[in-house]
Amino acid sequence: MFLNELEGILPQSLQRTHKSFIVNTDKIKRIIEVSRRSYEIEFYDYKLKAHMSRYKYKEHKELFFPSQ
Repeated sequence: MFLNELEGILPQSLQRTHKSFIVNTDKIKRIIEVSRRSYEIEFYDYKLKAHMSRYKYKEHKELFFPSQ
């Protein structure tokens, strides 16, 4: 099964943030802009980080930052 197939069956709290990453939005601690083209996601209680493309950031900005 491919990630794009998983997207359709996963709960709303799991969102694709990059062509290689699906993350649990409930666990996001911080999103840091690392360049003009990409972001890095830090999680609560988890050392590894995930990537977020600029396109996915624009697509999901309201989900990650509802008040902005």
